[in-house]
Amino acid sequence: MSGNSKGTKTFFDGHPIGSAHKRFLIIASLAYVFDQMNVINFGFIGPILMKNYGWTMQQFANVNSFNMLGMFIGALFGGWLADKIGRKKGLLTCILIFSLSSLANAAFTNYNIFLIMRTITGFGTIGMVTIAMAYISEMMPSESRGKYQALSIAVGVCGMPISAILAKVVIPLSYNSWRSVFVLGGLGLVITVVGSFWLKESPRWLVAKGRLDEAAKVLNEIVPDAQLPLNAVELAKSNNSGYIETFRVMFSSAYGKRTATLFIVVFGATLGSFYLSNFYPSIHAQMGFSQAVVLNLAIYQLFLNPVGDYLVSFISDNGGRKTPITVIFSIFGCLFIIQGLCSTVLSISIMLLLKGLFVSAAMTITWTYLAESYPTHIRTTASGILFGSGRLAASFLLFTVPVVYESYGYFGVNLVNGLIYIIPGIVVLFIGDSTAKVSLEELSPSISMKETSI
Repeated sequence: MSGNSKGTKTFFDGHPIGSAHKRFLIIASLAYVFDQMNVINFGFIGPILMKNYGWTMQQFANVNSFNMLGMFIGALFGGWLADKIGRKKGLLTCILIFSLSSLANAAFTNYNIFLIMRTITGFGTIGMVTIAMAYISEMMPSESRGKYQALSIAVGVCGMPISAILAKVVIPLSYNSWRSVFVLGGLGLVITVVGSFWLKESPRWLVAKGRLDEAAKVLNEIVPDAQLPLNAVELAKSNNSGYIETFRVMFSSAYGKRTATLFIVVFGATLGSFYLSNFYPSIHAQMGFSQAVVLNLAIYQLFLNPVGDYLVSFISDNGGRKTPITVIFSIFGCLFIIQGLCSTVLSISIMLLLKGLFVSAAMTITWTYLAESYPTHIRTTASGILFGSGRLAASFLLFTVPVVYESYGYFGVNLVNGLIYIIPGIVVLFIGDSTAKVSLEELSPSISMKETSI
């Protein structure tokens, strides 16, 4: 293993959370809040643009598609950016990007401008998430990084119900009041200003770049009695963070099985969260749900997402990380299957609300697992590649929902969605690596140029 000597605590491991950590977590949590606002806000504005400005349903769909394209590019490029220029600069750059594009959406109603700006918004939001999940992993003690990742995202996903409530209250007030929803999303600019003063660069990234003196200085400012690993000079030799180096490491004999396992988990969490979510409203309307019930359930689920993330913070750092993943994925998958057996509005509503506790929790623990699984010099690039490719692969399978529903009915589509979670949960239990409470350096075996094939 490439890391510190056994029994020696380095970086932040074994140290309590200090004031610098708390400021960091505040910025990270607020970054997630504005990120989630900008992910969801166009869904509330689209109907207004169609009603007031003559947009077509196809134009609305096109903007959503290009937003997804921007997310894919943001996952790939955002991770690379953070490996090149640093976690702090990368994070603040992505926040700046989605904040400015949100303000631009508030100022214009032109379809082509919206298409461009929502693509840029997608780039910024997913780029920010890709960087933030690695940044948190590197800045927190190994004993509790899963806990603080979950708590940060628990605060962050509050951005979705906040945006939903604001849209419901403000949009009906006047012809142009919809613009305030985008203005709120643009207030992430404040974070870039405060973050430029509060955030510290990741000492791990500084070591990976060979800036050992600077790393020691920053580490001392955050935790005065913390120390760099004994093999810091060795870690500094692996400072190539390009795509070629990233793929070389990801598919080396040391990381090949890990990469395959991570892709299965990321793909399952991503496809599982999207597979039926956009189809449920129309399916349930056909089953007799009123439009009011459909909309209220969607809002109630948004409120339960942060509760699920808060609860998962208590178990994330136990069982080597892979055990909680298996438990959460399996329970979530079984809830889908049980829902498929339900036929009344009440029973289905109860299952939808229970699932609201798991959808964000499953994604959060997946992000935590992904962000701690690669060496520092390629961590965000590799995470972005898997995050983006998992999202892209999942998007190609959404077209199967109408086919499965037509052939196998309500139970069939819910069974498929359940298995999408259950199978990765089983895979990670048997072949996944245990990562919780282990130093990031111990999790990253050294590889030579000869070890480039699985």
